[in-house]
Amino acid sequence: MPRYISPDIIILGENGVGKTSLMHALSPNYNNLMDTHVSRIRSVVIKGVTTKIIDNAEEIYSRNEIMEEVADNKRVVVLFAINAEDGNARGVLHKWFQALKRYEKYYEVQRHILVITKTDWGRTREFDFLDYGIDLGKPFYTSALRHEGIAELREHINQLVGDLIVVMEDSESIYIFIREYIDKICRRIPEDSRAILDIEWPDMERVVATTLESMGFSVTLTSLAKDGGKDIVVSCIVEDSIQKYYIEVKHWRGGGKPGVKAVSKFVEVNARSFTAGGLFLSSSGFTKEVYSMVGRLTTERIYLGDRTKIISLCEQYVKSKDGMWMPYSILPQTLFEDTVYG
Repeated sequence: MPRYISPDIIILGENGVGKTSLMHALSPNYNNLMDTHVSRIRSVVIKGVTTKIIDNAEEIYSRNEIMEEVADNKRVVVLFAINAEDGNARGVLHKWFQALKRYEKYYEVQRHILVITKTDWGRTREFDFLDYGIDLGKPFYTSALRHEGIAELREHINQLVGDLIVVMEDSESIYIFIREYIDKICRRIPEDSRAILDIEWPDMERVVATTLESMGFSVTLTSLAKDGGKDIVVSCIVEDSIQKYYIEVKHWRGGGKPGVKAVSKFVEVNARSFTAGGLFLSSSGFTKEVYSMVGRLTTERIYLGDRTKIISLCEQYVKSKDGMWMPYSILPQTLFEDTVYG
């Protein structure tokens, strides 16, 4: 019999922010699994699979203690709970990010959601956390008391958890949904480019990797946590020699754009590894300063790609899968087509 493994749902936040109320609102028919000195753990069934919701206890326990207790599941959906009236929300969130990063090596996959709690208490602050480098997407404004925003948040969580469920069979992890799910995304983007905004950043990496694999490249996705400055490694044979290329993918749905520092780091990573070239993709484009570097970048065999390049890759994927596309040039040239000044 196959065994289904679901990610944990972890609610992080300061004392009194409303984590326990949020947990109860998300799982009204919960089962009490465990109460430890650090965490309260409940269970809820999502898509037929029992999932744990973990609410860290009072702030008398350190963030490191909390992370140590919840680090036993490699796949997690993290909810950052912030009080709607908290004037120090940025500082609080930064501290939790730092605690999470200390234990990121334990996690295979993370998804992050920003939840604004207690919106029924009065004035609700507007929050913008783009500068922390973690894609939180659009915040969910909630009131557990009035049950406002809970249905939308629960639907979003159910989708993320469902996407991360793994079935164990014959001692091997088989990631159900992934191939079919990524195929659907690759086919949808050419039809409606706005679909790019709905994609989580790890799935964007999978989309790019899948499209390149369909073109004939040998493709390796690097670890989500420790990627060494590149997200995808592709290779192909050119004139009887193997050529290696690095690809970095940035997908910040909030509108942030990679700057000179990020691009320069990618240039250095390629130079150290003596790659045949690199492709830096950003679905939201780049800062003006980066575009001014294009001349220098091309001499370093580094090319920039924006949303247009992502759409082009998906179009080629659909054609190759439907038997209507064959490369008219060698693969490296195809890799850098439709790039900025490429």
